[in-house]
Amino acid sequence: MKKRVLCIVMVLVMAVTLFPSVSVSVKASGGVRAALDGYCGPWVGRQFPYSYFRGSTEAAGGCHAFVNAVWKNIFGYDTYDGVNRTTSHQTSYDNLGNFIQQNGRVGDILRFSNTHSFIIQSISDSGITAYESRGGRNDNEVLRTTISYSQLRSRYNGVPYFLYQINDDIYYSTDGYVQTWSAPPTGPFQDVSLGDWYFEAVSFSYGRGLMIGSDGLFFPDETITREQAVVIIARLSGGEHLNYAGQSPFDDVDADRWSAAEIAWAKAKGITNGIDGQRFDPTSIVTLQQFEVMLMRHFRLDEWWSGRSTECARANAAYMLHYYVSRYGT
Repeated sequence: MKKRVLCIVMVLVMAVTLFPSVSVSVKASGGVRAALDGYCGPWVGRQFPYSYFRGSTEAAGGCHAFVNAVWKNIFGYDTYDGVNRTTSHQTSYDNLGNFIQQNGRVGDILRFSNTHSFIIQSISDSGITAYESRGGRNDNEVLRTTISYSQLRSRYNGVPYFLYQINDDIYYSTDGYVQTWSAPPTGPFQDVSLGDWYFEAVSFSYGRGLMIGSDGLFFPDETITREQAVVIIARLSGGEHLNYAGQSPFDDVDADRWSAAEIAWAKAKGITNGIDGQRFDPTSIVTLQQFEVMLMRHFRLDEWWSGRSTECARANAAYMLHYYVSRYGT
C-alpha cells in the first residue's frame, strides 16, 4: 500500500516537474552524492582553477584548492571556516580501509597531509571512488577516480591521513544544497548550456558515467533507442551486466551485438521482457513510458502507467535518471 501511495505522489510530482522552469541557482535535493555529482560532473576532464582564495589571499592550490572550492560552492563553507569535523591523523596503513569505511561518508574530504586531497563519491570494501584534481598551475585537471586501498597505500605510504567530515546538520539537510554552479558555462557538453532546464540532470548523468555523449556533444533533442535505454540503465548495475557477455535471450539480438550483454542482463533482472517474449526490437525508439518503466523495475518500485507514449529524448532520459537515481540509487 505504501508503495502505491508513493507512486501516486511520484506521478503528481513528475507531471509537474518533467519540464521545470529554468533556474541558475538550484537545490540538489537528492542527497550529498547527487549534489556532488551535479557540481563536479561538468568539471571532469576540464581544467579547474589552480588557486583557492579567501578574500585576496591564496589559501590553497591544486587538489587542495579543488576540494575547498567544491565544499564552498555546494555546502557554503570550506575547511578553513572551522565549522566542520576533523578526525585525528592516522599513520597506520594496515588500517586505512577500516578507517575510511568506519569514519568516512560521501562528500567527506580524504586528505593525505600536505600531499593530496580527494572528495569521496562512494565507499566500498575494496576502495573508494572520488573526485580529485591533478596537475600543475596550468593543467589542473579534474578526474573521477576509482582507487583501491592497496593503491592508496602504495601511493601515499608514510604520509599521515585524516578526514574532513561534513557536519550532520548539513549532511542530513532536508532543504538540499545551494549550488552556485561556478563551472564551465556549457557544463560537460558544448550543446548544453547553464540556462537549459535539463542542465543539472545532464551534468549529474555525465558525472555518474550514465550518459557520456560523443565528441563533446550531448544531443539533448535526439531520441534514444530501446537498446540505448537498456545500456544506460545497465550502467547503474556496477558492471554486473558484464557477466552476461556472449548471451542473448532474444531472436533479433545477436550474441556479439554491442548491446547484447546489457540486454541479456536486463532480461534476467526483469527490467524488460521484450516485445513478444522472442524479440527485443533494439533499434526502435523508446518512449518516455517505456524508459520510465525500465527504471522503476530496476529500482523494484511498483509500476505506474502514465500514458506518455511520446518519444523519449536524451534530455528527458537524463532528467528521469537524475530523479530516480537521486532518490533510489546508490
